[in-house]
Amino acid sequence: MIRNNVEKTGVPTTDAILNDYTLAHSTITDIECRIDLKREEIKAVNASATPEEQAATSAPPPPPYQAAVNAMAYQQYVDPATGAPYWHNAQTGDTRWTAP
Repeated sequence: MIRNNVEKTGVPTTDAILNDYTLAHSTITDIECRIDLKREEIKAVNASATPEEQAATSAPPPPPYQAAVNAMAYQQYVDPATGAPYWHNAQTGDTRWTAP
């Protein structure tokens, strides 16, 4: 509407701007309602799923190389009191006595 009005007069009218705003707002509201309905539908499906179905749709396991990447984040140190090795991951703050 604004485009047509601008072509005729060079300036959009307040009514044209208001009409375009109203149309845009109702479109956004409609989309938000559809999203909310889809979320409720997904929740209902998930709630009624068996444990096997839930397991089948859960996140896939990390790639095989992920364990190696995680292990590389650990640095080996030696406990001065016992002389035993331990490992520390500075990224996560995790410290362990067994090798990752």
